Amino acid sequence: MASLRAIVSKTERVAAAIETAFLAVSLGGAALLALSLIVFRNLINVSYNALEEISVYLILWMVFVGMAAAERTRSNISIDILSHALPPRSAAILQRIADALTSLLALVLTWAAYDAVMFSRMINERAVSSLEVKIWPLMAIMPVAFALVAVRSGARALVPQPSERTLESAH
Repeated sequence: MASLRAIVSKTERVAAAIETAFLAVSLGGAALLALSLIVFRNLINVSYNALEEISVYLILWMVFVGMAAAERTRSNISIDILSHALPPRSAAILQRIADALTSLLALVLTWAAYDAVMFSRMINERAVSSLEVKIWPLMAIMPVAFALVAVRSGARALVPQPSERTLESAH
């Protein structure tokens, strides 16, 4: 069990590094694209719609990768007023229930997003823009990100976190 835990921990660290690097590079790239659009429009009176479109796609991917990264650090939006009023053991149980519900919802969204991506692929949907790129590869981040959220929150629901184990052994 200890080696499985070590493998999961190492996998999570690698995933976190990839997410962080992707987010940093994408944010920098989107900022440079936005800056170049402003410069081109104001200095040489030229508009490159393709650059704007690429910037939008980068931001779309950043939103979904950021959602998965936020789930990793428990930084997603949550309502935790009740957990602050409860004793630590009850709050830990409530958190595990919330994690289980989050995982369930993320699984449903994974399936719905996968279905949308496959439908887009089936009909050969393309962007109505100057690039005319296929949409499904751009949408592919959605089921992947939702699946990551489902796995991370599901794992937290099933396996007590170190602080929860301390609480459980104390009672």
